[in-house]
Amino acid sequence: MKFAVLCLLVAVAVVRAQYASDGEVYNAWADFKTATTKPYASQDEENYRFSVFAQNFQQVYLHNSNPDKEFEMEVNFFADMTDDERASYLGLQAPEGRDLSGGYSVTSVGGLPTTMDWRDYRNSNNQSILNPVKDQGQCGSCWAFATNGALEAAWAQSTGKLVNLAEQQLVDCQQGGSCNGGWMASAYDAIKKAGGVDTTATYPYTAVGSSCKFNTNNVAATVTGYVELAAGDEAALQAAVAQRPVAVAIMVTSTFYSYKSGVYSSNDCGTSVNHAVIVVGYGTENGVDYWLVRNSWGAGWGDKGHIKMIRNKNSNCQIACCGIYPLVGSGPSPASSPSKSPASSPSKSPASSPSKAPAPSSSPSRTLAAPTNIVAKAGLSVTFKGDTQAEYHYVYAGGSNNGQWFSASSCTNGACTAQMSATGATYVYVISYCSTTGYSSWSSLAYVN
Repeated sequence: MKFAVLCLLVAVAVVRAQYASDGEVYNAWADFKTATTKPYASQDEENYRFSVFAQNFQQVYLHNSNPDKEFEMEVNFFADMTDDERASYLGLQAPEGRDLSGGYSVTSVGGLPTTMDWRDYRNSNNQSILNPVKDQGQCGSCWAFATNGALEAAWAQSTGKLVNLAEQQLVDCQQGGSCNGGWMASAYDAIKKAGGVDTTATYPYTAVGSSCKFNTNNVAATVTGYVELAAGDEAALQAAVAQRPVAVAIMVTSTFYSYKSGVYSSNDCGTSVNHAVIVVGYGTENGVDYWLVRNSWGAGWGDKGHIKMIRNKNSNCQIACCGIYPLVGSGPSPASSPSKSPASSPSKSPASSPSKAPAPSSSPSRTLAAPTNIVAKAGLSVTFKGDTQAEYHYVYAGGSNNGQWFSASSCTNGACTAQMSATGATYVYVISYCSTTGYSSWSSLAYVN
């Protein structure tokens, strides 16, 4: 009995030791108010905010007290907000019927760089292809920042000129002046239809919706279409990020808001998405694979505006559910991959490369089925099943050969063959294209046998 009581007392002491003391909470609250200078309308409002802060602070304190943690949390601007209030800093709305399924866990992709960080890259004009981290504020416009961020990078790769594009245009003109969310593919459709995107200098961001003020005289970048990656396929995402930054959709849960450093993961994400960000690299830290993700909450959030999210863990928090990047003219030159990394992108694009990838739609006539049943024999051929509506099928063979394109030589009732003379290829993927509709679809990666 004495032993049981002693164990109980020890357990209680351990639990208590995990929580911050009242003094630590009050001191942290004082520091928070000094750092943020947030105004509170009344003493009652401040008391309520303190109660919310205390709960969030204890979450951070408990997490950071865990010696087995793989990422660190901190008190930041969100510390006096409830999760419902924090949600106004998200804003992604997946179209009805959008398939978010998938979930691959791939430990390696042959021939790709083992690390990538597009923040370090400089284009032919010695410019970064990324603007400084932006801040969407309390407006559900994350999708606009992810859309433009990927387009700014693609434009800088293709033209050598880094432009700062107007997220406010997308909020006002595509969403009718609403901060209630959007979707990247729909934004690229709207940009193409309008004839481009204005600059931030001529169309400043206000974080509130207004009437459309788009001016074709101020267009700084255009798109010809976009490519959507296979749902849940982290290998396909890695292959794409090796060539360019990619906009993605993720699920944000409570711990995400307080991220500071390390490799983030969560078991609470589920299968839906609520936020859009840009994957600007990948790597491995302390034996844990990660995606380097650029957020739109300012450079003061997280690791200078970025977060490392776990990679190759069944698309944790849906990181690979909905990758998308824009096409600019003939697309970013593959030669513009970071020079410090092994070249792994295609040496040239197919002669009639797809001008547009399928936008999310419940109408099957607008899309092509992704190629499946891919079998690749080293130096010989690739066989696959393609959509019979497609007019063209292209195979990209990547690896130490620096990438080569091949056209399908024959297709009978969807059963296709492409002769592949590439040596050193370790993986392939297939693009199907229909010029009548202007849509294309990409397969998942397949490994060469």
